Amino acid sequence: LAVTAEEKGLVGADYYANNPTLPKGDLVANVNLDMPIINYKFEDIVPFGAAHSTIGQIATKAAAEVGVTVSPDSRPDEAFFVRSDHYRFVQQGIPSIFLWPGERGPGKAGVDAFLANNYHKPSDELVQTPAIDWESGVRFVDVNYRIARAIADGDQKPMWNKGDFFGTVFGGAMAK
Repeated sequence: LAVTAEEKGLVGADYYANNPTLPKGDLVANVNLDMPIINYKFEDIVPFGAAHSTIGQIATKAAAEVGVTVSPDSRPDEAFFVRSDHYRFVQQGIPSIFLWPGERGPGKAGVDAFLANNYHKPSDELVQTPAIDWESGVRFVDVNYRIARAIADGDQKPMWNKGDFFGTVFGGAMAK
């Protein structure tokens, strides 16, 4: 599913999350691939939302399979988990995750440069400085794919962790 108008208030995601093309109960998870910062060879990923549901375990395994580690959110004051398209699915009780390449090694400089020079600016294009590292893009997509595939092939649908704030507030399936 590709949605649009994030910058205008998560409009596309909001519409679909509230008007899905299949029964709402059949929507089991959201793996949001949005705005990967791939202008450096990343060593880790930050799975926003991983601490809230059983998708976190899946993300950790997928990252390890690709040879990267998982890091906590180094910018919690930015509240990235509630600022992207997946959040409209969270508000419907659907466990969600949103990945970013992490800030280990060259990552902090890469993320800082992107946020300062390109984020929501005309320069946020395929041709940017520093240049996109396409090999890192492939690795990033691979981690996302492995998460989605593990969810699709899993014996159980993802659930919110027991007592989790988002699962409690938005009424999603809760782990026991």
